[in-house]
Amino acid sequence: MNCTTANASLSPNSYWYVEHKIEAQNCQHIKFGTASAETLTLSFWVKSNKTGTYTFELYRADSGRHISNTYTISSADT
Repeated sequence: MNCTTANASLSPNSYWYVEHKIEAQNCQHIKFGTASAETLTLSFWVKSNKTGTYTFELYRADSGRHISNTYTISSADT
């Protein structure tokens, strides 16, 4: 994503997110929803001109369950 126009009047509660929906049929191989469910690793590449700590979240809409964690960008433009 590339911000081409800055908004200097954002409120402290402003946020931005990217959403990707995964169909349940695509989670069958990890036995999702069963007592023998396997672990899942989320991996992604990120490049930013801003350093800081950011949050990602997995959300299950039908149960309202949220799982989140943070990642840190310690060097800009890498």
